Amino acid sequence: MAAMTLAGMAGAAQKLAADIVVVGAGSAGLSAAVQAAEKGKKVILLEKNNFIGGCSAFAEGLYGVESEWQRLASIPLTRDQEYIDQMHKQFYVVDPFKNRDFIEGSAENLDWLAKHGVKFQIIHESMRKLPTWHVIGDYKGVNHGAALVKALKDHADRLGVDTRLATPATSLIRNDKGEIVGVKAKSKSGEITISSKAVILATGGFGDDPNKVRNWLHRDPAGLTPSVRIGKTGDGIQMALDAGADMGNVSFIGHTHAQG
Repeated sequence: MAAMTLAGMAGAAQKLAADIVVVGAGSAGLSAAVQAAEKGKKVILLEKNNFIGGCSAFAEGLYGVESEWQRLASIPLTRDQEYIDQMHKQFYVVDPFKNRDFIEGSAENLDWLAKHGVKFQIIHESMRKLPTWHVIGDYKGVNHGAALVKALKDHADRLGVDTRLATPATSLIRNDKGEIVGVKAKSKSGEITISSKAVILATGGFGDDPNKVRNWLHRDPAGLTPSVRIGKTGDGIQMALDAGADMGNVSFIGHTHAQG
């Protein structure tokens, strides 16, 4: 079973190697780490907080359209109907291709989680008054987001994922060709350099950083309140930009709500 290391307990500057480094141990990062490990890859999972889960640990449920649970409940909502409704209510400013992909893959995501021990209960209406919200059930005595996180972490441990807490990634490593070949991170004991064949950034949004809200979203941060303050500061986005990525149209920020 893999150990969940709280970085800084021992040692100094380190050099490590992995097939894949996943940055961020919320539901996205844990899912990526589990899938990679299931394919036989050596995975290192980095988390800057001293706990796993991110905002996912506080979630009630997950989104899905044309899922098995909706079919059993005789809910007629289709992906096409949902896509039209989403685009209309977001004033057609979001990327239509990414939005479509998000909807198309939602049921598959729920199926995959169910195969990994996550249970879903009743379906509630979403904020848009459509029945797309799948409430997460019990897993080993906990429910909702905590159940999701615990189920995924159990699988990650069984598969040998090296999870390192309190270990924020600081930059991506590029070779002379501009290819991403690893990650630099830090712990209380010093710098860590990890060489890898691939890096997956799953660090979430930036709602806890008022400067990024102002500069990237072009909104007054005083008018937005983060729903869960756990250090959502856009670290992965910033690392990607520093490594040469372009900034797309930023029209949405998750886990915040407008004041007033």
